[in-house]
Amino acid sequence: MILYDFPLSEQVRVFLRLTTLFRHVFHFLQRDDPLDHHAALLSLFEIVDATARADVKSDLLQ
Repeated sequence: MILYDFPLSEQVRVFLRLTTLFRHVFHFLQRDDPLDHHAALLSLFEIVDATARADVKSDLLQ
């Protein structure tokens, strides 16, 4: 897991995390190994968890 220790706002840290997770999904989906597809699914679940917060939902919809 990547941690962002910079003095950034919470919103910026969440969007950086989402960007990283989407990159992981696209990377792992291009491969043919079942373990890579499993890693892509785990990243998708993390995206769902990260976007479940009400403040993140409202920021994404703007």
